[in-house]
Order: sequence, then structure tokens, then C-alpha cells
Amino acid sequence: GLLQSGLNTGLTPYETLVAASLVEREAKPQDMSKVARVIVNRLKVDQMLQFDSTVNYTLDTTEVATTNADRARETAWNTYAMYGLPVTPIAAPSLDAVKAMENPEPGDWLYFVTVDKEGTTLFTDDYQEHLRLVTQAQRSGILDSSRPYGG
Repeated sequence: GLLQSGLNTGLTPYETLVAASLVEREAKPQDMSKVARVIVNRLKVDQMLQFDSTVNYTLDTTEVATTNADRARETAWNTYAMYGLPVTPIAAPSLDAVKAMENPEPGDWLYFVTVDKEGTTLFTDDYQEHLRLVTQAQRSGILDSSRPYGG
């Protein structure tokens, strides 16, 4: 059914695979359809995706909180330095990630952040609320990698 995958998202089959690879790297299974919705919503309003997983893709080490310098590096995958989807997938997407991308959960979310070490991820459409959630994540230690987090 991949050829019909864009009916709910407006994405081509290849774009669905690329986006599903982001879902794979960004979400736990229970949150995949919400993260997929964030991707669709950001693409729809021409907002940068700004996913740390796309920054980490070209780095030698992976960190939850990437640095400002990492995020400023222009690559074909860094969604902090470009609009739209990366040029290729950043991971092999699972069937669950593909299904989530084909049929994202309805919602207005534009932001999400994992706020604790148990993996609780919270979603919002309000940037100020997102910043409060980032602070919550920092306090819980989830974003504590001794490197400044940039949102």
C-alpha cells in the first residue's frame, strides 16, 4: 500500500519512507503516529522540522541534545539547516513507523519533547508551552548531555 500512502499526508511514497525514518529515530512505538502528525503539520506550514536525529545522522557520536555548532552544519540531512525532509532516509523504518506516517494521528501538534527518563513524550501546538516542556526535560536530566540544547 505504499504507493497510496500519500492519501492522508500529501507525501510521495519516497517522502513517506524518508519521513518514516525520522519517526523511527524520534519516537517510541506508542508515540509514532503523533510524531508523524508533527512532521506533516510542520511540512504543511513550511516550518523547519528541526529534529536532532537528522543532526546526529552525520555525527560520529549520537547525543540527545545536539550543540548549536552541530545544528548549524549544513548537510543534506540536517533539518535545522534546511526546510523540508532530508534527501534520504536516516534509518531503516520499521513497519510501525511506515504505518504511522501513512496514517498520522489527528492533531494540531507542531512540537514534542521527551520529558523524563521513562520516555514520556508530550506534544503541543504552542511554542511557549514547548519551551516549558524543554525546561521540564532539562530538569529531569533527559536533555542533560553537558551540551546546550537549542530548542
